[in-house]
Amino acid sequence: VFVGASLAFGFFADAYDPWAPRASFRSRRIARCFGSGANHARLARVREYARERGLSAAQVALAFCLTQSFPTHCIVGCSSRAKLADCVAAGEVRLEPDAVASFLREE
Repeated sequence: VFVGASLAFGFFADAYDPWAPRASFRSRRIARCFGSGANHARLARVREYARERGLSAAQVALAFCLTQSFPTHCIVGCSSRAKLADCVAAGEVRLEPDAVASFLREE
């Protein structure tokens, strides 16, 4: 499976601020597609998990896609070499089963 929006158009990157969802055209698009309360709670859990482990939220989101029980390939669009390196490093991230379950939880 190829995951084309593995970072949810920037929702799991640093491009989206849930406290200012109308700040830009991109933020409005992200809010329209992913801006539910349940997704904001997921984003907070992902960001907290990432912060506690010295990772980026993008790395955690990509690692989540790659953790599926079936073969997956993530497609990302990076605006810099640093962001590309960050995404490539996600391939080495291993998520605990409890973390994966928490990211799936509806809250």
